[in-house]
Amino acid sequence: MAMIEDKVPKIPAGVAETTLSTHLVAGGLQRLPQGKARDSYLLPNQSNMRMVVVTDRLSAFDIVTSSLFPCKGYVLNAMNHFAVTTIMADHDHDLIAVGPEIDRYLPPHFRGNTELQARASIVMNLKMLKVEGIARGYLTGSAVEPYQKTGEVCGIKLPPGLIDGSKLPEPAFTPSTKSEDDHDEHMDAEDAERQFGIKQLTLELYNRCAAHGLPRGIIFVDTKAEFGLDRNRKMRYADERGTPDSSRFWPAATYDEYLAAEKPQPSFDKQFVRDFLKTVVTEYGPFPKLKPKIDEQRAAGHAVRIPPEIIGRTTELYLEIFELWTGNDPEAYIRYDMGVMDFRLPL
Repeated sequence: MAMIEDKVPKIPAGVAETTLSTHLVAGGLQRLPQGKARDSYLLPNQSNMRMVVVTDRLSAFDIVTSSLFPCKGYVLNAMNHFAVTTIMADHDHDLIAVGPEIDRYLPPHFRGNTELQARASIVMNLKMLKVEGIARGYLTGSAVEPYQKTGEVCGIKLPPGLIDGSKLPEPAFTPSTKSEDDHDEHMDAEDAERQFGIKQLTLELYNRCAAHGLPRGIIFVDTKAEFGLDRNRKMRYADERGTPDSSRFWPAATYDEYLAAEKPQPSFDKQFVRDFLKTVVTEYGPFPKLKPKIDEQRAAGHAVRIPPEIIGRTTELYLEIFELWTGNDPEAYIRYDMGVMDFRLPL
């Protein structure tokens, strides 16, 4: 079965194909253009849904790195399931099935595959909105530079004197879209709300996750929310929710100490990778400034190798935030909450 691919590959050759991906394509499923960390497949006779498989790929500064991060895909898939079924259980979403429940939508020869059941979900096909809803409770990341220049982020005036890591007076809606060079680009918050009407839903996701995190010793810093319209034009949460790839998590116990010292907050996500890549200068300039849509610059990013110790520490952080966030270890959650009884975490 042929694959529907982008004209210019966005995934490094060494991590584009996994054993599972090869198995699915060889078995007759048609793969859609690959996302940064997710692969999507058309399902036979199922025009209103597709299967999404979460890989161990990782992107930073909008470029997929050349390394796989063991167990990352399991963690993301399970944390998204946790958010949908626990934190946001009363909201409309795109998720149809996970775990063994995906088998009813698959050809017989793919059923009972433990690896697939642990990594995949069946989701609705939605008409995606060309916007990312961003909610921030703290000033950090891409919001720091515009604030330092103008005192504003996405047209929202913030108090003077804030530093990287400062708590905002109230959570802010700071939406983004893709620029021409494929980087995330801030939008004016009022303009985005007029066009898409996602402010309330974005802030609802943030506020619920923030409330969930505090008694568990976690500061939920910021998050990305994506949305789409179903066949009845109902707005639904899409993609992933409340995961280390879509959100920042900080330990509450050390927050005041690091803020007083004006040091970057420890983070339960891919910050180790980001920090390493900030030190890398390619022939086209610093890694964070590479333009993903320019073939040569993207290839230069793909050529950068992530040190094994950074891969290992990042995997540890993904596993750690899962346990803190859900109160369970990933293996037990996938086995008993998602129903993949034969699953074993490959560590």
